[in-house]
Amino acid sequence: MRLAGIDAPELDGSARCEKAQRKQLAASKNPPWCDFQLGNESRDALKNLIGQGYVTIERFGKDAYGRTLAHIYVNERDAGKYLITWGLARQWVK
Repeated sequence: MRLAGIDAPELDGSARCEKAQRKQLAASKNPPWCDFQLGNESRDALKNLIGQGYVTIERFGKDAYGRTLAHIYVNERDAGKYLITWGLARQWVK
């Protein structure tokens, strides 16, 4: 599953970061964000948020890789917007 509307930092071992190093993603509107420490912080913040209450998943499609796109809400709070607010994700560019 992929959180819709956000771009979060990549985790260590990301294939996107390896492709970026080989300049295979040069024309991407959303180039990989290869800050692995921040990627870990983003993942951990999302885990922590999800553990704080009632979770609602609003699925609405699939991305180019077949992953489910969804908005996740915790106690009606949008998890993607939460990560953006804390600098742990940024808005996805269409």
